[in-house]
Amino acid sequence: MEKLASAFELSETVRRLSLAGLRLRHPGASERELFLRMVALQVPRDLMLRAYGWHPDLGTEPPPA
Repeated sequence: MEKLASAFELSETVRRLSLAGLRLRHPGASERELFLRMVALQVPRDLMLRAYGWHPDLGTEPPPA
């Protein structure tokens, strides 16, 4: 059980660090854009485009929620 708790803690730490890095690189980004950028770090581009109609590589504004 301790290993599982440690794995969850590590996962949360990685998520927070990733979000902090995104905030530094995109200081004017909305919470929605930060959310989409986090998702884009974890899923393939084609899935990101199908699911959200946006990918950060496109250089466009993310769609509203």
